[in-house]
Amino acid sequence: MLGNGDWESDVIRAVSASAKRRILMLLARRPHTLKELADELGISPPAILKQIKELESLGIIDSSIIQGLPGRPRRVYRLSKSIMISVTLTKGMVAYRTVEVSPDVEAHYDTIADRVREIERKVSSLDDAPTYHDLIIASSEILKDIEKTISELDKIKIRLIWLREQILNKLKEA
Repeated sequence: MLGNGDWESDVIRAVSASAKRRILMLLARRPHTLKELADELGISPPAILKQIKELESLGIIDSSIIQGLPGRPRRVYRLSKSIMISVTLTKGMVAYRTVEVSPDVEAHYDTIADRVREIERKVSSLDDAPTYHDLIIASSEILKDIEKTISELDKIKIRLIWLREQILNKLKEA
């Protein structure tokens, strides 16, 4: 069961589980009933419901009751928010970040290329550090610049994902 860690860790754990990931992929296309999910995934409704409850507890999906044309009302499940999950695996580092995609992210597009060129220049100049202490200080400052730039790139990516979502919503509505 999820919920033992922080939200970000729980979301990463949820999307790494095959059944939950398959449910999210279906719900990203359109809302589904429990029966539709079970039929499409070949998993029993009780097993699907368990996965759905965990995803609901994270706020990733929600549900509502709709009146089915023939028959009784049915519960449909849908994605409740758009999120971006970023995983970085390099030698010496594993990092992940989960961010809600929203129009509120403000990005500074015009400064990124210049910032990257400046970081490249600083990295090249590390060979000229007179002492190991100077190398440590300069490296620390460059790493801060890199993290700041990655954060800005994430903001740009989030904004672009949100814009793509707006276009797809308009196409669905047309």
